[in-house]
Amino acid sequence: MTKQLNTKGLWSFLIITFGLTLLVILMMGLVGLKVVGDDVTSAQLIMLGVMFIPALAAFVTRKFITKEDWSDSGLRWAKFKNYLMVWLTILVIFLVIYIVTALFGNAPDWGMANFAASIGEQVPESPGIALLIIFLLTLFATPFINSIAGFGEELGWRGFLLPKLMYLGTKRALITHAVIWGFWHVPFVLLLGFGGYANIWLGALYLWVLISLIGIFFGYLRLRSGSTLVVSWAHGALNAQSYGVWLVIFPSLNKFFFGFSGLVGIVVFGVVALYCLQKLDKDKQIKI
Repeated sequence: MTKQLNTKGLWSFLIITFGLTLLVILMMGLVGLKVVGDDVTSAQLIMLGVMFIPALAAFVTRKFITKEDWSDSGLRWAKFKNYLMVWLTILVIFLVIYIVTALFGNAPDWGMANFAASIGEQVPESPGIALLIIFLLTLFATPFINSIAGFGEELGWRGFLLPKLMYLGTKRALITHAVIWGFWHVPFVLLLGFGGYANIWLGALYLWVLISLIGIFFGYLRLRSGSTLVVSWAHGALNAQSYGVWLVIFPSLNKFFFGFSGLVGIVVFGVVALYCLQKLDKDKQIKI
């Protein structure tokens, strides 16, 4: 555990991470790339690369600035039960989010008519089977794919920044690193339209709060398991759920109020974050 502030290492990581990210986003903006709307494939592929910038920043900082090893980075496997519990927990969280969303009058589109219309395609002949396939992919396939990109972020945010902030105390480190991670996402909304919010300024605030709350959850997983790989799996499972079957079943929600990226998602992840912070008071098994 880091007991004192290493200003040089922290600033190196943050400047490289935010600097390179802003550079890439500005270049995308100059050529008119957006992550919402039609023809977003190129932008999404670039965004996958952006997810590895924190890992690159951590590598450069450790290798050339602080000249340290990777002993506090969490590059270790955890027990299988950790991965299973994370996977199930994230599934339950999303079930709660979308059950609450449905209870507020947002009827699920089981026939896929609205989703098909939104992407300009025909309704599948067997929408029930199509939804089942998408649901199974969301659960069992895409988490593995997404966790690879998630590892790029986690090696930086939970593998470098969180351990380096532990001199603040566990709770302060957890909250501080989460708020910084959340703020890193703000330019994606303002410059690339990430999240598809009608008002990008309000959307940026929403996403900052949401990602910060998720960061507390992810940070807690890192401290409990001692493994960045567990959190990478959590990141992959969460992204799989957020881009998976729920967007098909609920294709036209008011993003400011409902679904994962709306007020419902913020409240649910707020409860999860509070639970994690309370558990830290009782849990003495902190692993770095």
